[in-house]
Amino acid sequence: MTSAAPPALEPDPAASLFASTPVDTVINIRPDDFFDWYLFEPIEDFMLGTLIVPPITSTEPLHRPEWGKPGSSWKVFFRNGPTSMERILSTDLPRS
Repeated sequence: MTSAAPPALEPDPAASLFASTPVDTVINIRPDDFFDWYLFEPIEDFMLGTLIVPPITSTEPLHRPEWGKPGSSWKVFFRNGPTSMERILSTDLPRS
């Protein structure tokens, strides 16, 4: 009689049982393509939190013009309750 293998553990980055390490990589991409993606990627997809700063759960646009342009602003909501306001004063993004 054979026994089934135990189910594989799914790593949980928040659990102390697993180690984690940062990974740096270089991706060759034109600045136009990167900044057009980066400015509109949901911040909660990549601001996952650190030991000091909690994860961001959502944002709320506050003022026109649309996000990414000088003068636009939004409210940032953190998982543990605080909020922050981010405002774009000016942009000087490199262009290809």
